[in-house]
Amino acid sequence: MAVSDDEILYATDNDTAKYYNLNSKTGGYLPIGKCIPQLWRSTTQQLLCLALQPKAHYYFIKLDGSNKESAPDFDGMPAIYLPHYDAVLAGGGQLRWRLPDPIPYEWSELRAYDLKNDKANKIASGSWVYQGGAV
Repeated sequence: MAVSDDEILYATDNDTAKYYNLNSKTGGYLPIGKCIPQLWRSTTQQLLCLALQPKAHYYFIKLDGSNKESAPDFDGMPAIYLPHYDAVLAGGGQLRWRLPDPIPYEWSELRAYDLKNDKANKIASGSWVYQGGAV
């Protein structure tokens, strides 16, 4: 995922996050521990991480490892961050496959999570939700 015009983040096979600067062609590990990057929260300059151990949970953290905060239990897959509202759109439901496509998706309720006020609102049912977008 892009966190600036010239820097991207990605997960490694051991559930740690790395960065790469396209301009300087340099990169490395981020000092944030186990993290599968999910979304970039641009308003607070924090990464939404998924940690799988000891129990799967989400948290926000700055790229230097500071300001670690709990994130809501999204009850599904976080899909899109809306910076104007400081909200995350996420779907919760059943993982399914849309044949003949081998790519899984969640067929579920689409919810908006207001991060400032810690509230979730149902937007739609029967939505096709995947990371990076929602239909």
